[in-house]
Amino acid sequence: MRKILSAITLLLIVSISILQISFSSESPVGKTGAPGEGLCTDCHNTNAANSGIGEININFDGKPGYKPNEVYKIWLKVAHPETDIFGFSLVALDSNNNSAGTLAVIENERTKLTSNGNVTYIGHKDSKEPNNLREEESVWEIEWTSPDTTTGAINFYFVGRAVDKENILITDFVYNDSLKVIPGYFTGISEIKPASFTVYPNPVILGNTITINSLTEKQVIVIYNQKGKLIEVTRQVKYNTQNLTTGIYFLVDSKGNANKLMVY
Repeated sequence: MRKILSAITLLLIVSISILQISFSSESPVGKTGAPGEGLCTDCHNTNAANSGIGEININFDGKPGYKPNEVYKIWLKVAHPETDIFGFSLVALDSNNNSAGTLAVIENERTKLTSNGNVTYIGHKDSKEPNNLREEESVWEIEWTSPDTTTGAINFYFVGRAVDKENILITDFVYNDSLKVIPGYFTGISEIKPASFTVYPNPVILGNTITINSLTEKQVIVIYNQKGKLIEVTRQVKYNTQNLTTGIYFLVDSKGNANKLMVY
């Protein structure tokens, strides 16, 4: 019996050690919840993703729109009141799920870049290093340089893990979310490719409602004025023009294709 208990104890010690080592390793790629990717819960499945009282959120200083070739700061936070070890992974993808823009490291001791094919990720380094340990929450600062606006809408997919180092077998939580950012200025007006949706009536009297045909629930339409300034973002099939003024507008889909709208 003692031999059995000793074997069980040894197995538990080894299991805990493996878990601790697996977390202290650098963040993996392909686990952000982006299309075709899994999550950290593929391995760390003690609790369901996005369960418990923790959270993950992102602060993008260009929200809701970005300009071409501009540098933006991103702050990503993972929090849980019962944990003290944190990690994350983030990726920025265009509509074809290729890397969009350029991610850069600001905190060299805490974050690093990793590539997988044509996709670049940024994530944590060894989270058990003293300068990475935090109480209840951790915030990482990231730099992102935007691409040309012809890239269209860009999705940031991110995942975070929060663990209690004293109770790693139970207090182990994974959180994920995403953020869509769109061009703040539409610079492709002179080279418009027609979008797949249609707009009716067009022209339209100011204050009347237009119908955007072939628009699915997940599609986003960005409305720009003739100077290329972002006016509004909508998912509505029926859109009332009461907040516009008379003039020419461009309704742009996530691929950068657009249809012209005249309001009079």
